[in-house]
Amino acid sequence: MKNRYKNIEEYGLIGNLDTCALVSNDALIDWLPVLHIESPSIFCSVLDTDKGGSFSVQPADQFISEQRYIEHTNVLQTHFTTTYGKLSVTDFMPPLYDEGMNNSKRWVLFRKIKCEEGEVETVISFKPRYYYARVTPLIEDHAIGLKVIDGEMNIYLQTDIDFEIESGSARAHRTFKKGDEQWLLLMWEDDSYIPFIECENIMVDTIQYWRNESHVCAADPCVFEGPWHDLVIRSGLTLKLLTHPSTGAVSIQEQDRLQVASGVDWCDNPGKRSSNILFQISHARLLRYLHFISAGWISFARGVSDAPKITALFLIAGSTGVGIVVGLVTISMALGGLLFAKRVTRTMAFDITGMNESEGFFANVQTGFLVLSASVLGLPVSTTQLACSSLIGLGVLRGDARWRQIRSIGLARLLTLPFAAVFAGIIAFVIDSMNIF
Repeated sequence: MKNRYKNIEEYGLIGNLDTCALVSNDALIDWLPVLHIESPSIFCSVLDTDKGGSFSVQPADQFISEQRYIEHTNVLQTHFTTTYGKLSVTDFMPPLYDEGMNNSKRWVLFRKIKCEEGEVETVISFKPRYYYARVTPLIEDHAIGLKVIDGEMNIYLQTDIDFEIESGSARAHRTFKKGDEQWLLLMWEDDSYIPFIECENIMVDTIQYWRNESHVCAADPCVFEGPWHDLVIRSGLTLKLLTHPSTGAVSIQEQDRLQVASGVDWCDNPGKRSSNILFQISHARLLRYLHFISAGWISFARGVSDAPKITALFLIAGSTGVGIVVGLVTISMALGGLLFAKRVTRTMAFDITGMNESEGFFANVQTGFLVLSASVLGLPVSTTQLACSSLIGLGVLRGDARWRQIRSIGLARLLTLPFAAVFAGIIAFVIDSMNIF
């Protein structure tokens, strides 16, 4: 039986210095975490071909394909040959941290389809699956093409091709003739239209960016002279792609995905793992454990802060009103959690700033310390408010604070106290009038 999962050598890697996508040699994107390399995926058929989700551009007829990078770049091209013609698919993501590039701060994955010869009937399949395929999102038509919706997370596919939408997937057929071109742009949150002529300029800028980062054979002979010269240059470009510009940290995430895709059982082949990889995997596991500890830490801090508030209500209610107070508080907290907890979680996780696992961990620790410090001083503070403040500070340091959302949060905080005071006054008046206590 043929293995449905591909080997390492059947993949190319593209990215924007903050995340990476795996593109197979038949132009299928089957791994892409959003927004960061350690974030949950929207395509993960590399792990489950049936449910994982993918984004493919392939000829409808039988084909042969080959894949290669544009020389000295991380811009990837897949070339298809069919009985009736030739088609190419060019995939790239503009680096987010190059200020000299157009749209350098926008998270966009570009796919350019071009018919090189003859006529090629093409099938485009778009099957996003959020959170490692735990969620099948809603897809609907949008002014620029398609909109993918899951609560507060919106992804857009810019295209002028008509798609058929069904059960969280979109599919299109189009016949390309020699010289025909089509762009597909996968965009996060920002649905501003990018003209196709500008797409060409962005591709040229991206090619130039990677060539500027690539090794130049200045000496004669080159220091890498020999049979492995081209592979050394390719390795350097790949390492650059996996290196975060702000920290210099090299991600192991994508290497892990390729190892999974290859079907190699690394536990049974310890000789194939370097000590460096073992160390980095251990570090990742340690960080996950620390996240659980930080969750417990912030829960403890929340308990220390909130318990006195509930106790104060009991003291005010007196012995005859404790049952009513407990019932009202329980019902209110349960309803609030069911109706709004998911939305608040999404806002804090995605809408205030981008963050990786280590930054999220330190934000949790900082919030816990602030809440406990306020409790020691007898100050009744909001744990959520302090958590948002920690994330805002993180966003300012990272340079990607989402100020529109932050202004909304600030306005909500500003209005909370007077509205709560008025509402509490009304409730107190009603209770007093009815002689409930």
